[in-house]
Amino acid sequence: MNDLTYYVAGDSLAEWKRLPDLSYKDLIQARHTNVLFTGDLERKINTNPFFFGCEKHFLRAQLSRMSHSTSLQPQGVSKLEEDEAAERLFNVVPNEGEEDKPFVMPSSNNMSAASMWVYAKPNILKNGRVTHMAPEEPANLGEGEEFDPEAAKAQQELEDRYEKLLK
Repeated sequence: MNDLTYYVAGDSLAEWKRLPDLSYKDLIQARHTNVLFTGDLERKINTNPFFFGCEKHFLRAQLSRMSHSTSLQPQGVSKLEEDEAAERLFNVVPNEGEEDKPFVMPSSNNMSAASMWVYAKPNILKNGRVTHMAPEEPANLGEGEEFDPEAAKAQQELEDRYEKLLK
């Protein structure tokens, strides 16, 4: 989610300031917070639930949320490639076409249809990331109980599902 760097200014003549990198905690908190922006990047945000960062952290989180939910690309520009080691079993890679038939960008006329567009970025999960973290073994396991990381991971994915890539 920190693949882009954002700069902001209060007006067109003001000095541009770089927004800080995003933490997953700020992203989780920003989902539950409604605040009007004032333009003062150092302003503490007083809300319930409490937001621990300043306005610059809140702005950075909202920009990331908007970017991930609204980035579109023409259908066919990317394709899914199966990858056993990947978290989602598929990676999104550029579509170069086949050896005998290279990929050709659709015409502007064809791209006027909504069905010609797909989401370019993965969804942000409830944990504030685009992938699940490896499940940790609980400290309060009873005697004779065993921790099954595969079952814990499956439960995690049931509670917070990945959305289909390139939908």
